[in-house]
Amino acid sequence: MDRNVCVIINPVSNRGRTASAEERIRDCFDSFNIPYNLISTTAPGHAAAISAEALDKGFTDIIAVGGDGTLNEVINGAAGKKVSIGIIPSGSGNDFIKSFTAGKRSLPEWARAALFSPPRTIDAGLCNGRYFINGVGIGFDGEVVAARLKNDIGGFAGYLISVLKLIVTYRERDFSIHINGDELKGRYFLITIGNGTTFGGGFKLTPEAVPNDGLLDICLIKKIGLLKRYINIPKAVAGKHKSVREVSFLKADKLRIKADKPLNAHFDGEAYKSDTFEITLFPSFFSMRLPT
Repeated sequence: MDRNVCVIINPVSNRGRTASAEERIRDCFDSFNIPYNLISTTAPGHAAAISAEALDKGFTDIIAVGGDGTLNEVINGAAGKKVSIGIIPSGSGNDFIKSFTAGKRSLPEWARAALFSPPRTIDAGLCNGRYFINGVGIGFDGEVVAARLKNDIGGFAGYLISVLKLIVTYRERDFSIHINGDELKGRYFLITIGNGTTFGGGFKLTPEAVPNDGLLDICLIKKIGLLKRYINIPKAVAGKHKSVREVSFLKADKLRIKADKPLNAHFDGEAYKSDTFEITLFPSFFSMRLPT
């Protein structure tokens, strides 16, 4: 089958730094001798619209150039379509790709992996009508994302600064969680639903998550004192927080979460606000070309 590639680049990703890579990306794809069209997004939601039209325009592959938010738009546009999705990570967090590789790669290496790596099937979650591929953060995690969007520092440092600012003032919320036939009620500091392992540019909140095992990993942190919040930040970064008494982990393919009032959350690092979260996992939902 002849391939025809749609490269979607988000020029404002990573505080606008991605725009400077456009010519180098063109040079990479010119060298591969495979038909492609590079399209720069111009507004929020544009990547989803391009992705939704890709199959009708004869594209067999979509490659997202940007961060987790760009990838989230692409998968929502591509949902239900027979296209292969690749990633050239160029955002401030790039969390999803960390489930597959921790190594650094050059731009040509990323481009080659996105184009030529063997396709594999990846699970996807659906929350309140929107697909996610890395995870959903509710509670403190959602507040951090909302705060990070207001500061000018990218990457893990930007997330960490937001964490350190909010960790003093954030107060736990009352939740009701329906999962695996049980109802859990209580005050929770953080609820993270992970298809991938990593959030916030480097916090391994669901370190045992596997993006194609047919299950979501849920990290629950109950009410926790201020000192314990601070001293356990390194454990959350390293994915070693399972030993903390207030932390528990569950696995499920479906759950419903109800908060006492609307609160900040995120899907794949994109801010969202609600008091109810209906979450379902769809196994082997996307075909993706990812580095090995």
